[in-house]
Amino acid sequence: MLLGDLQSKDVINVVDGSKLGRISNLEIDP
Repeated sequence: MLLGDLQSKDVINVVDGSKLGRISNLEIDP
């Protein structure tokens, strides 16, 4: 099941990569 979770996370990271990037920038620059 761990492999399945990793695969799911990878897909989510790729799909929401832009969103995560923007959020990270906001967190870095308050």
